[in-house]
Amino acid sequence: MWDEIVRLKQHVADLQRNERMLLDLAKAAADDRKRFVTHPQLDAGLALKVCVCAVQHGGTHVDLTCAGAHVGTMGKVRVALEQMLKDMFTSFALHVERDVRVVQGLMDVNEKRMLGALTTIEAAKHDHLFLCDRVKAVEKKTAGGSPPDAAAFFRTDDHTTFRTFEAALNAVHAETVASNEATAKLHEKLGTRAVGCRMFRTLEAKQHEFAEMLRRAQDTAALAVAAVDDFKSDASTILQESCDKKVAASV
Repeated sequence: MWDEIVRLKQHVADLQRNERMLLDLAKAAADDRKRFVTHPQLDAGLALKVCVCAVQHGGTHVDLTCAGAHVGTMGKVRVALEQMLKDMFTSFALHVERDVRVVQGLMDVNEKRMLGALTTIEAAKHDHLFLCDRVKAVEKKTAGGSPPDAAAFFRTDDHTTFRTFEAALNAVHAETVASNEATAKLHEKLGTRAVGCRMFRTLEAKQHEFAEMLRRAQDTAALAVAAVDDFKSDASTILQESCDKKVAASV
């Protein structure tokens, strides 16, 4: 784009230089025309020459008819040359004016496009920086920390993370294992009692149900942690590619 603008500026400079050369030529032609002998001057000169010849030579006669015809021919040639120069200058001036208008229009359009592209690039840069800050905040939040600008990206009343949730589930799992061990010991003591066995079976069924629910919760927490880790590893690349595409499309 800048090369095209430089080329257009060079073209305008060449046109201006050519216009100055044409003006100089027109001025030189005007000076040459001023040095031409006008018809009255030629008549006066011929009359003076006739008088001188008549005085000095007496019998010498000048053919004024040929001189008048020559003067008329030269006058026509001069008028034709003047008209040709005027036409050439008018045509050249029109071409130069048209080219200048076209170049000016192209420069205005390119300037508007460049301003729009710069505005789009600045907006994309701002969005990219915001998304990078957000990714960093998410990384710190998922690691169990508290980012300083958490209020801009998260709820201020929420201090729970996926890792703390997983740790709590692991603690509950440890308590469940201890409860299962205690239930096994109780099963040994109540093996001979039917009522105790029924209570134990009911308790054991509830423990199995709770263990299954806990296992599902652990699986969910593990999937959430894995998803967050994947997001941490891929978010920067995805955001960078998206911003690059947006900037490229804007340009």
